[in-house]
Amino acid sequence: MTCPGCGTPLDPSAAFCGACGRQLASPPQQAYPPPQQFAPQPYQAPPAFTMRPYPIIMQQRLTRLTGQMFLAPTRLFFICESTKGGMAVAIGRGVGGLIGGAIAAFGAPTPGQAPIVFDEPTLYRAAHERPGSLIMEPPQIRQIKHTLWWRGIWFDGKTYGLPEGLSKDLRHELGLWCQANGVRSKGLIK
Repeated sequence: MTCPGCGTPLDPSAAFCGACGRQLASPPQQAYPPPQQFAPQPYQAPPAFTMRPYPIIMQQRLTRLTGQMFLAPTRLFFICESTKGGMAVAIGRGVGGLIGGAIAAFGAPTPGQAPIVFDEPTLYRAAHERPGSLIMEPPQIRQIKHTLWWRGIWFDGKTYGLPEGLSKDLRHELGLWCQANGVRSKGLIK
């Protein structure tokens, strides 16, 4: 670039000629790209935290509780299906990872509706309507053990034995849950 008045070579960003003092055309302005246009997106609610049922048998003194354990982010739900032994134990084993009819009735869809989703409000309702059910908050749980000699949950001043133990999946998930919530545990994560 040169000065149009005297022909002296100039710096491209110069506003005046250093030799003759002539004002040069204003330096080129930095061109910014136009702001991007974003198409508005419809609001999508975050997915609800749904929980998987784990079949479990717990023993509190002489009462055998057969049901399902659900791990919520900050609490454990035990939904009791039966407070009897024998046949209820066989049914609990046959249910596997699926929920029994007593719990399914809380959220059974009618034709054309979405499948059953187990979320905390549904489980709160089920726990209050099913005798023997428990809602376990971390501060109330003293510890959870699954070792060769001890298998139990110490909750709210009571000991709930685990005569059948915990499934491998439940042990792992429960171990992670205990770590996240500051609950003492032993033998859960391997």
